[in-house]
Amino acid sequence: MLCLFFQRPKDCKTHGARLCFALAIVLLVGTGVPVIAQSNPSLPSKDEGKTLVERSNKLTDLRALGSAPFHLNARTKAYGRKGQSIRGTYELWWASPNRWREDISWGDNSFIRIADKNHLWVNGADANRLDTLHVARLLDFSSRLRVPLNRPVDRVQTKQIDGVAAICMRLFEIPFPSATTYVQGIGPVVGLPLDPERSACWDAATGLPLRIDAGSDRIELGVYSAIGDKQFPHRIHELRDGKMLIEFELDSLELFDVTTTTAFTPPSGMSAKPWCANMISPIAVRLGSASEATSLPGGAGSMTPLPAELLGRDLVVFRVDEAGRTVEVRAFTVAGEVSFKDRERQTLLKSRFRPATCDGTPVEADFLMPPNPR
Repeated sequence: MLCLFFQRPKDCKTHGARLCFALAIVLLVGTGVPVIAQSNPSLPSKDEGKTLVERSNKLTDLRALGSAPFHLNARTKAYGRKGQSIRGTYELWWASPNRWREDISWGDNSFIRIADKNHLWVNGADANRLDTLHVARLLDFSSRLRVPLNRPVDRVQTKQIDGVAAICMRLFEIPFPSATTYVQGIGPVVGLPLDPERSACWDAATGLPLRIDAGSDRIELGVYSAIGDKQFPHRIHELRDGKMLIEFELDSLELFDVTTTTAFTPPSGMSAKPWCANMISPIAVRLGSASEATSLPGGAGSMTPLPAELLGRDLVVFRVDEAGRTVEVRAFTVAGEVSFKDRERQTLLKSRFRPATCDGTPVEADFLMPPNPR
């Protein structure tokens, strides 16, 4: 084992070179000891590569079960299709899956959401909900660094990324147990497509992720710092077809004391609604009116042709009451909120759902038709 600390991986015995390299990453990242990057690191085996993937997932997941409460403050910038952009800020206090607060702003619009036990307080209306969805998914980048049970990694290779020696691997699709995924800060998102074929690259010296590719999307990560027993990047960028989609620049990240903070005290005038972290989201029975309906017999997320009223919008949000009725419908593109014509709105308001439930009790919640599949 001395070869882990005093020799380069390629100087170890041939039989143990790959194992030395993989264990060096796991052990040294875990202890915080820096490692000198190698221009040509030894190639780990598929099993060693899978260990690296799982290790980096745990190391970068700030919201893993049992993690310490944290407060995050960041600057954001979202880009539209025709060169337009909008700047914003994102602030998150996280104590547990059922206790958190978000303060979000895009341009001159601000939005606050506070979840505490069985209640959710909302102040304002997020006019850039698609951009917020992109930010929320960026913060959850560690969930993409997983390998399904009994599946290997593949195409293990070495690369140079901006002068950094990296280990890159192909990761297979992650099968979700249902068509509904709970995205922090957004809520239940229905029908999010599985990531297409994914690949990712890690710094060979630290074992920290540098890049995640999925279809036409690329997430770039850099400049990590420690918070408790975790590591988190100061910079997260997402590109689509080589063009910048969203930028996330961390200003501060620190632990906080949940017993003394006032972050979860809602501002006066905010009213709470029933909510729970394990909410079962609404399920679409039909989209549109009864005469022109798109039925979803397979449940939410079935890829059937959508009503014409939904086309041309990247994200459509249905507000569904406790009886399964649509009480509000809003649409968003990367440029912000877009309006419906009166006829389109009236048609979509006739959509019917099985309502969301918390511990078997119907509650009001949003049903999100996500961005168009890539």
